[in-house]
Amino acid sequence: MRKFYAIVTALGLTARAPQMAAPAPQRVTIPQDEGLRQPAKWLTNLPVDSAILVQNLNPSNPGYDLGHSTVLSSELVEYFVGNRITTVKTIIPACPVSSILLYIIDADNREDTLYRADLPDSIRRDTIVDIPCDAYISKSMNIHVGFTMHCTDTLARHAYIVPCNRLSAWLMWDEVNNSEYFYDYTNMRYMLYRDPNLCYGYYFHCITEGDAGLREHDFKLTGATYARAYLGEYGGFKVDFLNYGVANLSQVKFRCTMGDEENFVEIDRPIGYLGSASFDAGFAAPEEPVRIPLTAQLVEVAHEPVVDGPKLYSSITAIDRAKSVARRIVMEEFTGTWCGWCPRGMRAMELLSEKWGDDFIPVAVHYNDQFQCADYGYVLDNFSTGGFPGCTVNRLVIGADPYYGSNQRDFGIERDLDDVRDRATEATVQINAVDWDAEEQMFTVETSTNFSISCKDSPYALSFAITEDGQKAAQANYYSSAKYGSDPAQIEANLRDFCAMSSPAAMSMNHIGRALYGPNGLEGTLSGEIKPDGPIVCVNEVPMPASVVNPAETNIIVMIIDKESGEIINAAALATKPLTGLTKTTADAAAADVQAEAGGVRISAAQGMVSVYSPDGRRLRSANVADDAFLPLPTGCYVVSVKTPAGVSSHKVSIR
Repeated sequence: MRKFYAIVTALGLTARAPQMAAPAPQRVTIPQDEGLRQPAKWLTNLPVDSAILVQNLNPSNPGYDLGHSTVLSSELVEYFVGNRITTVKTIIPACPVSSILLYIIDADNREDTLYRADLPDSIRRDTIVDIPCDAYISKSMNIHVGFTMHCTDTLARHAYIVPCNRLSAWLMWDEVNNSEYFYDYTNMRYMLYRDPNLCYGYYFHCITEGDAGLREHDFKLTGATYARAYLGEYGGFKVDFLNYGVANLSQVKFRCTMGDEENFVEIDRPIGYLGSASFDAGFAAPEEPVRIPLTAQLVEVAHEPVVDGPKLYSSITAIDRAKSVARRIVMEEFTGTWCGWCPRGMRAMELLSEKWGDDFIPVAVHYNDQFQCADYGYVLDNFSTGGFPGCTVNRLVIGADPYYGSNQRDFGIERDLDDVRDRATEATVQINAVDWDAEEQMFTVETSTNFSISCKDSPYALSFAITEDGQKAAQANYYSSAKYGSDPAQIEANLRDFCAMSSPAAMSMNHIGRALYGPNGLEGTLSGEIKPDGPIVCVNEVPMPASVVNPAETNIIVMIIDKESGEIINAAALATKPLTGLTKTTADAAAADVQAEAGGVRISAAQGMVSVYSPDGRRLRSANVADDAFLPLPTGCYVVSVKTPAGVSSHKVSIR
């Protein structure tokens, strides 16, 4: 999972920032005395023998702050907790500046400065320099290290960048009028050189002192296929990992297991520090509908046995083809009113809603505007590449354009949706009933989840979202012919009407993500053993978020989350318009009365069905009632739902 920082890409804002020159960069070899072995005390996301590339940058205007920096991931920093960063190795470009500031900060909390200092004007440029510092690493965190230079002239300068793995992005900070944005040029470099596997990081090595540091051999999981396959078919168990050890490897072997089956996979090629590799165990799915664990454990390095080597975990879900159903699609679209290309994402959701109906569930995840919802930070952190407009589809497709799709062609997002819908699926969910309490501003939602598999320890949970339609806002619009000279004839027919609009233009904002309860699943829902012998009925309270302007224009979304893979297995949605105009369903209106008594609960209703739920939403028992009924219950708190011909009422009771 990646971390989403305040990175802005492809927003039309990059005109303020230095632009990349098109020619390929010049490769410069920097001799390293340390050889190919990574020093154990070096906190860096670049191998010690990295070749440095020099890329010309066009100048920015005088008075700008130009910065170079990188982020050291928490997965790497955790090896160095308790150490101090005493030296930073870097290269400072030779350009006219009035000041240079070195900083080391907690990337997730910019107020937490680990170290900052002004560097002397006499510091050497265009070569590797050792800058003394003192930054204590108190915890595992994402560390942002870099420097800014206050430019005094418009002379061209160089950037020193290094090919590296996906742990790093090359960030530049261009501050204008006290507004702060980070520009992530990683995507731009892909567009220039078309290398999907190459990421670039600025040249920084943080040298530490202390008892902590890198180990001789260590591997960490960076991605695993939580495989889904039809009974007996190929499982597709693939694991990706990184070498966090200081020693370069020539050979590694893993033992893979699936239930009682065992297989060995050998990788016989050099893997350096932070070098990546992947393997596939090749297991076929079981012959019965079940979800079982998969493991891969390191057992050999350089043809020498490894005792208690790192173990990677995954799972495989075998699904009966006859019982697999099409997934409902949940598109979480990343947007903002400042984003001039984002109208095409809005249009995509309109078109898909018209074509797919209830099988398409849209959520507009706004960032850095008046509709931003903090609950969606988890989704941005883990399923966004930082580009706007962007989207994730059931948290499986990542980094796609909400209109052009992952193939960046035509209305290509439909192909992504088709791919997700057609995947093997082991569960369905539906909303049975919703009770609205206007006084408490609370929905009580009853859901039914059906599984077609068995699983001893459920990795599933329910998540709830609230969206709102019909809000107006001024939306930036780069399609505007009046402002940007767009030629309507060159714009796709579905988007052509934007050319006649101004920028910004008054537009209707729909599907606004107002709340997300349980981003990776609510604890206690769908817990325990999973069996394919009937629905799991849950009742959960879903608060109406304070940010909602018009409750009658909201929608409730329930999602089944696979907590291991993070994906949305299935979902359902319900418009609340018929509900939110009413007050709470009272006992009189529902012709039901519920009272807690010693040893149980008494229900008075002319005719109906009563269901009793635990605090975590699990249905404990149901019974028909007529006139008067007493249900014995042990001491505890419960939610009692009563359905009668007059309506539905939900009641909290405490049995003492």
